[in-house]
Amino acid sequence: MTDYSALELLGITPEQAEEMVANHEAKGKRDSRVCVCGHPGGSHYPTSFVAGEENLPIERFEKGRVGCQAGKTPCECDEFQWVLTAKDVRSFIYKTLGPGPDHALARGVSATIKRGIPIEWRAGIVCFTCGKPSSEVGPILPIAYNERGVEASRSTNQNRMHCAGCRERIRAMVS
Repeated sequence: MTDYSALELLGITPEQAEEMVANHEAKGKRDSRVCVCGHPGGSHYPTSFVAGEENLPIERFEKGRVGCQAGKTPCECDEFQWVLTAKDVRSFIYKTLGPGPDHALARGVSATIKRGIPIEWRAGIVCFTCGKPSSEVGPILPIAYNERGVEASRSTNQNRMHCAGCRERIRAMVS
């Protein structure tokens, strides 16, 4: 049996304590999905509401109506694009410092796996440009592009997963 005597000093009844714990547990459920920007679903939030949208899931808000903040540094992501799931998403807090292994998504995956936590790629993950799976085109890398379409070494609102062929075609188009 639980000893509630310590709560008396605070003026909290045993029933209130049970309700507080239940409310905390309900709010404590984390979004286990991770966006292509490399940050958890819980780091994404709508930047504006239209009447009736207050309870919509974040993936239902269109591009430009979403913000992202994982940790202290704001992310420029403006659209939640779910790419993987992990039971513990606390390692998905990195900043993008470049493409591939320097992208926040790759850094978060590496840290999560190092901690012994499995990740599961969303079914149907393909190159965002050609639409082919990694089984056909090899690794599909996370890349942030700046407003000119050049690979960025920082967070941008253009995060994509690209195979080597599409990456080279995009590089050739913007150079």
